[in-house]
Amino acid sequence: MKRMIDLSELFASDRLTQARLADDTGVILDLETLQAFSLNATGMFLVDAIGRGATTREHLVDRLVEAFDVDAGTAAADVERFVEQLVVHLTETR
Repeated sequence: MKRMIDLSELFASDRLTQARLADDTGVILDLETLQAFSLNATGMFLVDAIGRGATTREHLVDRLVEAFDVDAGTAAADVERFVEQLVVHLTETR
């Protein structure tokens, strides 16, 4: 759970900027490392949820299940994989 809180704090900081593209995909720019990360529409949805205060994996799973035609087990696996990849890209590239 600490990693989710770290991500929430990181997205609330001035270090990252993000842009949603017309097709609902998006880009995150790390202003500290000058690295850019592209996201598919689901990834952008999850980043938006984190930015709006989702601080646990369970919050993200609930939001995915509500917004998409996906079962909780699949959503949980997707959230776990996404959070781990996001943590690696945003914290281990420094």
